[in-house]
Amino acid sequence: PVVGLYFGANCYRACRDLLPELLSAYKALNSTHKQMEVVYISADRDEEEFQHSTQHMPWLALPYGDWQHREVMVEMFEVRDYPSLVLFTGAGQLLTLHGVAALNAGVEYFPWDAAQLQRAAEEKQRREKAQQAEGQRLEREWAERRLEAGFVAVQRLRGVPGTVEFGAGGRVLFKQWATVGCPQHLISAGKVFFEVSLLRVAQGCPQIGWATAAFECREGYHKDGVGGPHSFAIDGMRMKKLDRGAETDFGLRWNDGDVLGCAIDHDEKRALFGLNGRWCLDTAFTLPGPVYPAVSASLLVEVALNFGERQFVFGPPASPFVPLHARAEVTNTEPHLN
Repeated sequence: PVVGLYFGANCYRACRDLLPELLSAYKALNSTHKQMEVVYISADRDEEEFQHSTQHMPWLALPYGDWQHREVMVEMFEVRDYPSLVLFTGAGQLLTLHGVAALNAGVEYFPWDAAQLQRAAEEKQRREKAQQAEGQRLEREWAERRLEAGFVAVQRLRGVPGTVEFGAGGRVLFKQWATVGCPQHLISAGKVFFEVSLLRVAQGCPQIGWATAAFECREGYHKDGVGGPHSFAIDGMRMKKLDRGAETDFGLRWNDGDVLGCAIDHDEKRALFGLNGRWCLDTAFTLPGPVYPAVSASLLVEVALNFGERQFVFGPPASPFVPLHARAEVTNTEPHLN
């Protein structure tokens, strides 16, 4: 059988989260005959916590208070974080110091030796590639349908494929840090406007604004978002404006359900923003040239972009401004992600 030394403590959330997974694997592997044994090495703060930790554990535990043996094992197996799981063969040969990762791979890779963990890593990589390819296909089809319907096409510009979900009514859900925008629709003249419904922003970091043609579009994670090089944006959660990497205080704090207005006036080379119909007519940014709408956001941020394909909630700051949809000619339909 495989033997696991489980270093943990009930006071750590990660240990409480791991315990059901370890119990499930333990029961599955031992359902017909004994394949796994576990010994709990406690880091609990007192004996009451230790009793609470062990009451649902069907395996062995080092007695509480045996600090000498505990410290020897912590040092020997380089335990720095909790939970930690060190796995051995029944003959005492070390399998891995990273048993939590092995457990997360699944019982189908038991006994979690080097060959099985290599197989797990390769299969995980294949699954991720397939998921990314499917994400790219869905994103491409979504953009093509929007263009065929004569609408402004929003695409992922930065981030891992599949981490942005596009939906009806201009909805965009961010599953991790990413950037979306409309690089096919560079606006180079006139007064245009679009609106963003902030469906869920309170727990995230949204940056909303404009990017130039020089904004780098690339596959994979990129720490900079809109407001970094070749772009500018406002961040209502931090009440900042971001001008090509420079930050200054700006505006009011956003809340879930707010509606942000974004306008540019190419005649006067300036960008304006409004919140819930109240416009700040001071110039937020000076336009460097043609730009297109762009949004960066973190996990669980959800917005709805309205370029004029449907009725606005509040509308533009003044009558000369027209919906971006009315001025958004397709200027580039070639693939844009590097």
